[in-house]
Amino acid sequence: MRLPIKALKELSKTYGYSHVVIYVYDQAGNMSHVATYGRTLRECDQAAQLGDMLKDALKWPETLHAVPNRVKKLQDRIKELEQELRSYEITDG
Repeated sequence: MRLPIKALKELSKTYGYSHVVIYVYDQAGNMSHVATYGRTLRECDQAAQLGDMLKDALKWPETLHAVPNRVKKLQDRIKELEQELRSYEITDG
């Protein structure tokens, strides 16, 4: 079972942490997980980067690196807006 982000959010709220990075291991299922949480988008991204550093230290494949959903949505929205902005550019001709 994966560690829900909601649990990390509660930990952050209860103890006032801005970043939460957790490694968990389930001996019965021989499964490891790294979960991250940050209060703001910037903190969320920073926590994910720390989680990726932990994964690298554990020699996990880079394919397991992840961009948090909140950060991914923002990146996608930025791309949309950049494309829209380009459509307003004046070209010679």
